[in-house]
Amino acid sequence: MKKYLRKYLKKTWRRLAARPSFRKINEFFFECSLNGLGILNYQNRFISGEQNFIEQIFPLFVTGTNPTIFDVGANVGDYTNFCHKVLPNSLIVAFEPNPIVFHLLEKRFHRENIVTNMKGLSSSPGLIKFYDKKDDSKDSKHSHASLYKEVIEDIHGAESEEIEVSMSTLDFYVEEKSIDRINLLKIDTEGHELEVLKGASKLLSQDKIDLIQIEFNEMNIISKVFFRDFTEILPNYKPYRLLPTGVIPLNKSPLKTELFAFQNIVFVHERFQPNEAMKPTS
Repeated sequence: MKKYLRKYLKKTWRRLAARPSFRKINEFFFECSLNGLGILNYQNRFISGEQNFIEQIFPLFVTGTNPTIFDVGANVGDYTNFCHKVLPNSLIVAFEPNPIVFHLLEKRFHRENIVTNMKGLSSSPGLIKFYDKKDDSKDSKHSHASLYKEVIEDIHGAESEEIEVSMSTLDFYVEEKSIDRINLLKIDTEGHELEVLKGASKLLSQDKIDLIQIEFNEMNIISKVFFRDFTEILPNYKPYRLLPTGVIPLNKSPLKTELFAFQNIVFVHERFQPNEAMKPTS
């Protein structure tokens, strides 16, 4: 009955509203629907869903009191700081390749269980070109630096400046530091998230990463990375989109996943047997 009612309502709306005069109304409802589905909710940590995830959901996956959290693309450390407040005994490893921003990140944290690294992560180590907004003030917070020049110039509409930064890989770093497991890997690298995961092929093949949080947005148009690329490199994980007070489990439907606008996606390893609410049942 519900199936036929839904079909009838859609058919009726199409007959009524599929016309130029309804364009603004349709666009308004479209934008409202995106917000309701966890997209373009970037205004603060609560609306983006990060607060509920870190406070209510992630602790359910933690065995013991000392989880290991990697913050890749840490900027000045807001995510690191929030994780530390919620889980003060966790080891947090933060990466920020921009030397100007790293100076602020390093100065902010003086705790034994927060490790800061002035380097980025990618699919291979080495030096690479990095782009930032051109700014006369070198003490300002640079929050949108990227490995892609177009992110700065086309998306942010700013003049860019080029710097050279050091890159490593997750596999190399974890082996070098003798880290056994990553409980939460957060990646916010302005379109470079997939390359970070490619540099963790050994960790992924050995099931050494429990949860992975990425930001998926219009930067992925620049890097030419689809949502499908993440599901293919993470075949043993279930994807969810964060909401302010919950999650939406995602399937492989391009219509519902290939949406290039801000959203927080969390991949949970299947060994936890996560349910619809992203809670472990194993």
